[in-house]
Amino acid sequence: MLAWLAAGSAAALDNSDIEKLMQDGNYAAAYELAEARVAEGSGEPDFDFLLGLAALESGHAGQAVFALERVLIAEPQNHRARLELGRAYFLQNDYPSARAEFSTVLAANPPENVRARITQFLDEIARREATQQTRTRAYAEVKTGADSNINSATSNTTVEVPGLGPVTLNETSRAQADNFLSYGFGVSVDHALSKTRGLFAAFRAEQRNNFSSDASDTRVLDFRGGAAFAHGQDKFRIPVQLQQFDVNDQAFRRLVSVNPEWTRSFGSADLGTLFLQLGRLSFPGQDTRNARLALLGGAWTHRVSKPNLTLTLGGYYGDERAERSAGNFNGRDYYGARFGAQWAMTPTHNLYASLALQKVKHDAPHPSFGQVRKDHLRQLTAGWRWQPARAWGLNTEVTYLDNRSNISLFAFDRTQLQLSARYDFY
Repeated sequence: MLAWLAAGSAAALDNSDIEKLMQDGNYAAAYELAEARVAEGSGEPDFDFLLGLAALESGHAGQAVFALERVLIAEPQNHRARLELGRAYFLQNDYPSARAEFSTVLAANPPENVRARITQFLDEIARREATQQTRTRAYAEVKTGADSNINSATSNTTVEVPGLGPVTLNETSRAQADNFLSYGFGVSVDHALSKTRGLFAAFRAEQRNNFSSDASDTRVLDFRGGAAFAHGQDKFRIPVQLQQFDVNDQAFRRLVSVNPEWTRSFGSADLGTLFLQLGRLSFPGQDTRNARLALLGGAWTHRVSKPNLTLTLGGYYGDERAERSAGNFNGRDYYGARFGAQWAMTPTHNLYASLALQKVKHDAPHPSFGQVRKDHLRQLTAGWRWQPARAWGLNTEVTYLDNRSNISLFAFDRTQLQLSARYDFY
């Protein structure tokens, strides 16, 4: 069995001490030793396999998945690694992924004893899925930080208004800095109708309170629910979204939309996504801002085995058409792009960064300034994510926004630093 499953490649590092601990059955010590060498060995298939197996046998299935996936990116025909990856998915209750890996090994015509073991796993997956068709997850999260511009306003004290000349802005119309505390929770339910069809629903709520300025406190209530389908490497989701955004405990904006999405895997390292959003934006008490929304976009994700990078490139185009002619100046067309990168330094530490660019052009001249508003937004985000335990996640993130506009009232920059802690209920 081991001879058939072995990858057969020569080790680039001396991992004999890790192998010795594993031969003695001391998987916990082997995992600690391997984890201490991640920076040196990550991306080397032989090292990643030992790390993954030691993690799996010592109760760290999530870390095992990361390591074994790196092995398969470099060596897609490494059936031993694929078999252990299937077992790691199984222990995480990710039965569709586990079944896919086990089925791939079966298709390679393994020896009978390997086939019998995989069959046992597949039978157990079928039994569990028959009794656990509904899966519920939840989380709770707390964030705190500092924000240089909580109301996304200009830092200028005056603006030039045609026909009026310089107009002095009051304090609430200018940029305000403050510290904040936010808390939120979410719950999601997935119900399988069959192996390829299912229903899902998710709700999240987040309240953000500023320390000094209640007028800029915000709350988000968001519900999504719909149907999901799968066919081979293609996955389809058709959710309906209901969202309310409140400012200072008053309803500010409401969104109702349908958001079909198509995702397709291209090998083990690439994933493509296309999405569409059709909906309506409404602003209670400000009906001239109400608009019909149409947005189309896509993204491509590519994984690099060494140094274990995940790269994402996406783009979109949107149109918000005012429902009333009196509000045409609020209608707008916009397009943008986003590039993101995530580096898994170790199984529990990730660095990430993203750059987003967006250009906006409104549909009619602004009534106070006599010209069509045009904005150019740049956003840079960087962060560090640490998962000290399976259910816990700690995050440090900094975001910088720079919005340039041909109308000075709408030009601003904003820097936000936040720390967050999240707990997931499985």
